[in-house]
Amino acid sequence: MSSRIGQSKKSNRRFELKYRINIMQYNKLKIILKTYLKEDYFTATSEEKRYYVRSLYYDTYDYAIYHEKMSGDSERIKFRLRTYSKEVSQAIVRVEMKVRMAETLEKLGVLVSLEEYQYFLRNGHWPDTKS
Repeated sequence: MSSRIGQSKKSNRRFELKYRINIMQYNKLKIILKTYLKEDYFTATSEEKRYYVRSLYYDTYDYAIYHEKMSGDSERIKFRLRTYSKEVSQAIVRVEMKVRMAETLEKLGVLVSLEEYQYFLRNGHWPDTKS
């Protein structure tokens, strides 16, 4: 089994508020922000100037995570797998756990190989990476 890609786990903690805006506000904001933002590596190196995002979210059989979100619970946890690769055979998968505590959001994640992800799908757990 291959070793973990990016051995150190990455954590991002931020303060987050969300606002609803209409399409006119969105277009105006998009134009304003474009002058301050630069393309990330993936967009800059892509022929189409965009890239794929594929996400798989996990929940319980009774959709507890979905119901927590819809009821506005301010403390909740969400699990997802995400890849940015157009070709599945070349995918590196990011495994993430998002923890929300009121307006504070923390994302913990690690990159795993496609081989490790397929092992997880077959066995229901991640391979033992201890040597």
